[in-house]
Amino acid sequence: MLAKRWLMLIRRFAVFVAAVFAATSISCMQNNANKTAADSSLRATKGESNAAVPTTSVVTFTGRCDGSAAAPVAAGRFLVTASDETDAATEENTLAVYDPQKGGAPVATLALNDVLGMPKTDKRSKKEADLESATVLNGRIFWIASHSLSKNGEERTARYQFFATKEIGTDGALEISGTPYHLLERDLLADKALSPFLESAAARTPEESGGWNIEGMTATPDGKILIAFRNPVVGGKHALLVPLLNPEAVVDGKEGAKFGAAIKLDLSGGESASGAELGIRDIAWWAERKQYVILAGSYLPGEKAKAAFRLLLWDGKGVPAPVTPPVDLSTLNAPEAVFIQPGDDKRVMVLSDDGSVDGCKEKPDNERRFNGIWVTVPR
Repeated sequence: MLAKRWLMLIRRFAVFVAAVFAATSISCMQNNANKTAADSSLRATKGESNAAVPTTSVVTFTGRCDGSAAAPVAAGRFLVTASDETDAATEENTLAVYDPQKGGAPVATLALNDVLGMPKTDKRSKKEADLESATVLNGRIFWIASHSLSKNGEERTARYQFFATKEIGTDGALEISGTPYHLLERDLLADKALSPFLESAAARTPEESGGWNIEGMTATPDGKILIAFRNPVVGGKHALLVPLLNPEAVVDGKEGAKFGAAIKLDLSGGESASGAELGIRDIAWWAERKQYVILAGSYLPGEKAKAAFRLLLWDGKGVPAPVTPPVDLSTLNAPEAVFIQPGDDKRVMVLSDDGSVDGCKEKPDNERRFNGIWVTVPR
């Protein structure tokens, strides 16, 4: 009888121990799970994740196939863009003003053909200014074209453009300021310090190794302008920037262009970019961050270059650093331009070239469209 009682007590004790062990295990598992979640949240807060930064919703702009250049107007309420193609109906090169939050159709336009001296009777392709970048300096917006040959190596005088616009009123309307300048390439090639980088490039097509293609431009805090080349990539490794020291005097017709020493930048971030030689697709001074935003990409066209696009930050002195975590630009067909809204220290907009999407350039103006995305840039 005593033995049976002892056996029952032992069984009850065993059940009690098992229950305590199970409860302790569950509690430990929950604590570990909470710790893991907290650690993950902490890593995300500190920006230690390697996942690409998600973009916000896509903004669609209509009336043209690309936003190859962009600058703020109306105190940043609107953005004004240029395109590398002419309007379908009129064969006119135009600047178009859009709402950067809503997209849609332009709220204002400025026709450029007459003031830029475009030929009136040539075929359409020879009337395209191929405007590639814009920047704000002392209340004016400066614009620059590629200054390149065609893809087939043809001379295109319509692409030799450097000019400025100014705002009329407060609704984003624009007019030409000063006189368009057509001799920038001549001045660049005449500079003995720059000719080693550019002399052979001028005779090559923009998509040829060592070719010539201006695609970016930004004002500097000290009143100069940096001209950025997508091609050539010096030595297959370094993107090329050329300081323009007197941009206002040039468009005011006072003197020819004068340049500072060439700046060579490694945009690889220490990583391979699918074998691509990275040049500059666009560059913009971000006053709120006191840094330059660089959109890097290959000089090659289409799918060959798509994997190489990246955003970098540069302090103007050292080596540009890739945005970390990397920004996901895969929703854009071909990232083309950077737009920074004054006062925004968190986001930039990247605009796309959608000319190759669904035959966009062959469509009437009201069926043309291109996209932009707002992306948050971690500090």
